[in-house]
Amino acid sequence: MRMIIFSSQFPELYGGSRPKEYKRMARALERVDIEPIHRFVTTLDRLIRDIEEYKPDLVFAAIDHTTDEDGRQRISPLLEKMKIAYVGSNPDGLNNALSKVKAKEIWARYGIRTPRIFRLESVSDIDDIPPESYPLILKPIIGGGSRGITEDNVFYTGEQLKRRLEELISQSKSGLFAERYIHGREFTISIMGNGKGKIIAPSELVPRKGSKPIVITHRMKEGIPGTRPIEPEPLHDKPLRDRLAEFAERMYDACSLRDYGRADVIMDDEGRLYAIEINGQPVFESYYLTGFKGLGMDYEAVVAGVIYASIRRWRSEGMDLPVPSSLKEILPPEILRRLSRK
Repeated sequence: MRMIIFSSQFPELYGGSRPKEYKRMARALERVDIEPIHRFVTTLDRLIRDIEEYKPDLVFAAIDHTTDEDGRQRISPLLEKMKIAYVGSNPDGLNNALSKVKAKEIWARYGIRTPRIFRLESVSDIDDIPPESYPLILKPIIGGGSRGITEDNVFYTGEQLKRRLEELISQSKSGLFAERYIHGREFTISIMGNGKGKIIAPSELVPRKGSKPIVITHRMKEGIPGTRPIEPEPLHDKPLRDRLAEFAERMYDACSLRDYGRADVIMDDEGRLYAIEINGQPVFESYYLTGFKGLGMDYEAVVAGVIYASIRRWRSEGMDLPVPSSLKEILPPEILRRLSRK
């Protein structure tokens, strides 16, 4: 099996992880009899040439758009048009995950608890926010990895919010919204698979000693694992773990995601769960990997599991993709059995 890994050379601008992480992924794939090649995403024309030259059976795109110079063209619609099998969600699912507002509107329709939101197209929109809605947190509509969120984005009065919004509204490319700020325990729930064959693995985001951030920022997530003020840790409370898994699965399914994803959830002081964000293209680092460690899955097994889940889905849809035997051998038997369910 031949596979192209597409990633950005500039993850701080376009998302995804550092280039060296995809070399690590390529090495893991080689061990399960997949022939990987890594290419940086630039223009759509260059991406098409890469596909035509290498003729992959499967594509893994760590981001879903090209560079600014190319107008940030979407990648998944192109792969659909070319009838190329690829890992991850289709364009509709990624649209749902990429827009925080759209995801929250979907969750509200499905009865999945999420903080109340207020669209902010102009500073005057603040006047329509009821005083009892505060505290609020200000967020960009589009963006993953907590980009654009800092501790300065939490507001307790309309006057505070107005001053900050006046600074940011002209700079925002995707638009801004405010949502009810929920104080409580924070969890990230890693998901791989489809239908009844999903593996769902919650972790808790635990502050290190002496650290009490009111929000988790992009800078905190991007630090070196083990040294960050917030780190994901396996969750050992089985009733809570099961509850979070069920809640995250509803978030994932409502947004029509597939193959893999990661849900962010907050539990308030009353024990109520709130859907905060869903990531349709999580990077393969500790925020995604930690939950699976408790299931006996190391990095290579997680990569193999996501690829296997994607191949199984494409085969169920009628595409004749090969299943490398080594891919199944690297997975723990129980994980393989669960991922193989329809």
